[in-house]
Amino acid sequence: MTEGKRLAQFSELVRSSSLKRFKQVAPQDREWRPAANQLSFVDILKHLCDSDRWIISILKGDQEILGPSVKPGDGKAKDWEWLLQDLEELGVIKADYLRLMNDVELFQEGIDWEELGLTGKWLILMRGNLDHEIQHRGALQMMLNLKYK
Repeated sequence: MTEGKRLAQFSELVRSSSLKRFKQVAPQDREWRPAANQLSFVDILKHLCDSDRWIISILKGDQEILGPSVKPGDGKAKDWEWLLQDLEELGVIKADYLRLMNDVELFQEGIDWEELGLTGKWLILMRGNLDHEIQHRGALQMMLNLKYK
């Protein structure tokens, strides 16, 4: 099995776990945030969609290195259903790209990422997308606990 196929499977597991948590948010709570200066549920959802679009552009070879930023209020509750569907679809697209990548392409250095210097797609994918989603998923779980427990 190639590393791309392994990453595709891992990416699908991460996404499934994130979607499970987003589906627990009540419609009236989509813009809820623990404090005024923190992200809401929908801010995180929008940010993860933006992050997937960014990593997919890198996987395609566009190499847009400046990743997406997020600030409180970026997401809107009216866009929730569309964003949730988008997150699910982007996860499938990302996994499909990963499955097709060979190990040479995945590990070949050639992307100059400000935080890491010259690196390959594997590290940007792991740190800039999968680990990033896992961190936001942890925050999302904490928010669910604060709001509903």
